[in-house]
Amino acid sequence: MTAAPAERGESLLSAGLLEWPLAFVMIAGSLPLLRVAALRSYRLDEGDSLWNLSIPAAWVERTHRH
Repeated sequence: MTAAPAERGESLLSAGLLEWPLAFVMIAGSLPLLRVAALRSYRLDEGDSLWNLSIPAAWVERTHRH
C-alpha cells in the first residue's frame, strides 16, 4: 500500500512511534532465545558472544546416502 503525499507525516509518525519500537522489542526478545538454543546445542561456550556463533548451512551437515 502507498500513502498519498498528504499522508506522509502520518506514515512517518506511525513508523516512528509503533513500528520501530515493536521491531526493537522483537529483536531484543529473540537474542536470549538464540543464546539458549546455541548453548544447548553446544555451538556456543558460556561467556562467548552471539556474534561468534557460526550458523552451519544445512547442506554441509547432510550426509549423502546412496
